[in-house]
Amino acid sequence: MFNQPWNAQSASEIYKKQRDKEQEIQTQLDELKQQSIVLSDVKLLTSKNIECIKSILELTSQNTEAVKQIAQFEAIYYTSIHTTAGVLNIISELFLNLTSFIYSQSHTMVYL
Repeated sequence: MFNQPWNAQSASEIYKKQRDKEQEIQTQLDELKQQSIVLSDVKLLTSKNIECIKSILELTSQNTEAVKQIAQFEAIYYTSIHTTAGVLNIISELFLNLTSFIYSQSHTMVYL
């Protein structure tokens, strides 16, 4: 039984099985290559994403610092407005006092 000659049909079947197996292997290799390309793209996109996130963090930090400075300038501005208003009130009172004094002096001079 082991020494039976090969016939054309069995040789054709063996060849077909071998070819199918080779095609399956090639298909698997092609799929692996495609996965490798996809993974490479994912790695690149992840890298770009990390760079974007770092930029966003840096800009957020700068924005936070700018907001703090704006808050400080607003505090200084409102303080200066209140100070200016106080100074203007003092000047107004002095002007009224001076006007009253001048008015009283003018009446005093008339009576002299």
